[in-house]
Amino acid sequence: MNETGLFRSQALAFKRDRPLGEAIGIASPALPLLTALASAAALALIAFACWGEYTRKAHVSGYLAPSMGLIKVYAPQSGTIVEKQVAEGQSVKAGDTLYVLSTESGSKETPQVQTAALEQLRQRRDSLTAELNQRAELDRIEYQALLDREQGLRRELQQLDGEIATQQARVEGSATSADRFRQLAGKHFVSPVQIQQKQDEWLDNQGKLQALQRNRLTAQRDLQATQTDIAGSRLKFQNQRAAIERNISELNQKITESESRRTIVISAPGDGTVTAILAERGQVANPANPLLSILPAGAALRAQLMVPSSAIGFVETDQTVLIRYQAFPYQRFGSYSGRIVEIAKTLISPKDADLPIELQEPAYRVTVALDRQAVSAYKQEMPLQSGMRLDADICLDTRRLIDWVFDPLYSLTGRV
Repeated sequence: MNETGLFRSQALAFKRDRPLGEAIGIASPALPLLTALASAAALALIAFACWGEYTRKAHVSGYLAPSMGLIKVYAPQSGTIVEKQVAEGQSVKAGDTLYVLSTESGSKETPQVQTAALEQLRQRRDSLTAELNQRAELDRIEYQALLDREQGLRRELQQLDGEIATQQARVEGSATSADRFRQLAGKHFVSPVQIQQKQDEWLDNQGKLQALQRNRLTAQRDLQATQTDIAGSRLKFQNQRAAIERNISELNQKITESESRRTIVISAPGDGTVTAILAERGQVANPANPLLSILPAGAALRAQLMVPSSAIGFVETDQTVLIRYQAFPYQRFGSYSGRIVEIAKTLISPKDADLPIELQEPAYRVTVALDRQAVSAYKQEMPLQSGMRLDADICLDTRRLIDWVFDPLYSLTGRV
């Protein structure tokens, strides 16, 4: 069977003699441009997927705490705060006065009687202090007089030694002269009267020498006595001074005890910066509640993050952390960075936690060193405070987008 048998002659004639030619597709002028744009967009997406990066983050909460622990100051007993001598952010040294409390004395005496007795104790102390100063001045004068006397006696001894040496020479000279005259008398060259004169001259010089020697012995004894007086004077004054100082110390103790029955001075236990002041002048201090806290000198605030066990797997030291302080909304004050320095190995359960924040599930403590200890707000640096709450993003892993896309395939391949 041929084609003529299958179709009618009219159909075959219409197909053979069609008035219209073949249809020709005409492309739109914008099609090449759209194709180029689509290709460029596809290439850009591929390039972005190959070179673009995405950082996976873990969102956690936490709070600020000092690296060396916070010193909390309590009142030793209940009392009314009559003086507050520190301000927020003030640096203090160990022993500096922080508060002065007024307490009940527990005595039946009236305040006027207590004040009068305290004033009498202070007057007695002042009197003894003045007496001590006067005795010190008298001792100085007496001591200087003894020193001057000692120097004078030493000079006198030196002078006597010179005179004795001179007189000794005279004695020896007169003795020699008397011997020579006696020899001449044997030859009848001199008279007995002349011999007697030389003998008397020798005796006179000998007597003067002995007198000088006696004077030297007297001066030597006086010098020794003066030196003894000098040593005894210092010892005597030291004993008198010690006795007066003991009396002053006893009075100071009584004054302190009398004042302690009325006031209590609370001092700083160590060097640091005052923070978290909770008690003000006029309030009643409760021994169970802290008055203020002190950030130890040299301690820096660190962020303590509570990372749930479900997010701790990829947390490592030296990872970057972006911190948002709740006291400073990040929409206005931005976020701040830090670096993980320590990851606790012990899991903290919500029922066992004693933290400034509430835990919803078991978590690990992660310590973060802050890059800055203050927040820039309104053209000034606002120091961070211990206990501030915060939210943080831990940058866990940074990879290319294409790696994230094929991550399931990589995982499947690894499992296979």
